[in-house]
Amino acid sequence: MWAVKNTKLSVIGVSILGGVFHNIGQISVAALMMGTTRIAYYLPVLLIAGLVTGFLIGTASKLIIERLPKTEEIK
Repeated sequence: MWAVKNTKLSVIGVSILGGVFHNIGQISVAALMMGTTRIAYYLPVLLIAGLVTGFLIGTASKLIIERLPKTEEIK
């Protein structure tokens, strides 16, 4: 998410990517831990969940950011 936050993506887009890649990471680690790639069949379900939750969290974040007072960014 850090790598794409300064691109042209909105906070919603960044959140969706975060949700999707989180699920990809979960399945990758689970496949390594279990020693099988058969768990990857669950990936489509998780990707849909990542899209939906990423969108919802991104939308909530956007609404919160819009309502926060504007301050200087600390670098």
